[in-house]
Amino acid sequence: MGRKVRILFFSIFATIFFAVGISIVFYFSGHTYDFKNNTVVDTGSIVLETAPKEVTVSIDGSERMIKTPTVVNNLLPGNYKITIKKEDYAPWEKTLNVTAQEATVMRDILLFSEKIVPEKFSENEYPVMKYLVPEKNIVIAAVKKNNETYLEKFTLKKDEDTEHIQTIPGDVSDITVLSKNDFIVKQKTADTTNHMLYVDEKEKKDIETLTGNPVKNIQRTFPHPDDANRWLILIDEKLWDIKEITQDEITATEIDDNVDDFILKGRIFYTIQHVNEKTKLFEKSTLDTKKIPKLIKELTGDTHWKIINADEEKIYMISNKNELVNIIYDAEKPEEKLVTANVMDAVWNEGHSRLLWWNNFELWVFDPIEEKSTLITRQSTPLHDVRWYTPESHIIFSDEKGIHIIETDTRDAALSTTVFTGEGVKNFFVTEKEKELWVYQDSQLFLERVR
Repeated sequence: MGRKVRILFFSIFATIFFAVGISIVFYFSGHTYDFKNNTVVDTGSIVLETAPKEVTVSIDGSERMIKTPTVVNNLLPGNYKITIKKEDYAPWEKTLNVTAQEATVMRDILLFSEKIVPEKFSENEYPVMKYLVPEKNIVIAAVKKNNETYLEKFTLKKDEDTEHIQTIPGDVSDITVLSKNDFIVKQKTADTTNHMLYVDEKEKKDIETLTGNPVKNIQRTFPHPDDANRWLILIDEKLWDIKEITQDEITATEIDDNVDDFILKGRIFYTIQHVNEKTKLFEKSTLDTKKIPKLIKELTGDTHWKIINADEEKIYMISNKNELVNIIYDAEKPEEKLVTANVMDAVWNEGHSRLLWWNNFELWVFDPIEEKSTLITRQSTPLHDVRWYTPESHIIFSDEKGIHIIETDTRDAALSTTVFTGEGVKNFFVTEKEKELWVYQDSQLFLERVR
């Protein structure tokens, strides 16, 4: 090989090496060459996390099999149509915007079964069904069979045995769960209404023996932070500390009266009370009920309130005027701020510090840090039951058309999936790591596997 040929080969090799080297440097430093505009540009990336994890991802029509979580790098700035597919699952599709030198993150992408078929579990009538041990999917239910009412406990699991607790005279209109073996059953006959207290699943006493008056409403309960067999219970605006229950008596202390609502956080509880024709918010200690309570703030107007969440800095409440209010308090000057009006109810997300609130037709999520509410969806029919489906990213709700699960990520619109179709949904439970849905509709209990 002659000298000129060797020089030519060396020049070609050096050029290729240089070009590849520059390309690699550009690639890993977040740059690429835009041939369309004949220029070097900064790139961005998309981060995808899905359940299930092994899926087919299409980016603007270019498909690839991946296992998530994954990062798709070196994307030119702009919009990309992302489609995620898996056999037997309905596809997920959304347009995401990529910004130079930034990662567009899409977490908690859930794929739902393409064909969700309700499986009939029971044709019994369940006037009331409540979680008894949520982490084990154990429920307590009033069941109507052959014109009689039974109190039963069972696990929301196919082919699981049912434990009969007691036959109830009359009807059951509500069950208040205190702990995994303790609850209060509101029983109605033609002549009377009783609130029977069950300890270790055995009937003990009518709560009326504690109050001395007919009980209208058990408003809220919390287990005592230091004793699993002790409860704080708000009954007809009186707050009780129930210390001991025997077959003969209920030992309890009345802590406060004229209480609208209370919430327990650790060893501190917060109460809203009407004192001298004024509404006041207090902070109290469960360990020392004789200690003088701390007045946080005198609230505006003679209004009744429901506490949604409380911590060391803020308290969120809803008034009977349907206003969501945030109390920001410190030692010097507590502040009462209106978050929004026209609120039916709200649920706090404990793990991610966000507030889900809704009115008749709209779902919103409020971010306390940004102090901003984001509209998730506006429905054409009234909302019935609304809950968090996953701690961070999805909401489950029912309306006149059925049950739906919707994302809270509103980029390119929040995606909604109908997981149960039909009117007359009275109650539903989500089990098995959010993969199973139990639906009570028209005196029938259905099981669905939605994921």
